[in-house]
Amino acid sequence: MSRAFSYAGCPTTVMSLWRISDKTTPEILEQFYRQINKGMDIDQALHHAKLDYLENHRGSAAHPSYWAAMVVHGNTDPVMKKSRTVLTLSIVVALIVLTIVFIKGRSKK
Repeated sequence: MSRAFSYAGCPTTVMSLWRISDKTTPEILEQFYRQINKGMDIDQALHHAKLDYLENHRGSAAHPSYWAAMVVHGNTDPVMKKSRTVLTLSIVVALIVLTIVFIKGRSKK
């Protein structure tokens, strides 16, 4: 299935190799998306999500059948860049626009 998505142009897929619990999947994926939002590589984000799951579950709930099925196929580059350049540039442009609007508004009075 992952190969089909790859041929269709999807650079990365995160999938399960077998059916896993409906209770554990959201736990792992929630932590996975938190790591993605921090700018982590996709494979590292999944790795950290699995480790987080194991830290919070003991005994039979830590069995690999609950968490090991999730794998990444394809490009593992970060989805979210940690760049502040765009944010800084946006703030500067907004300040310039506000200054121009303020000056034009005062000159009309």
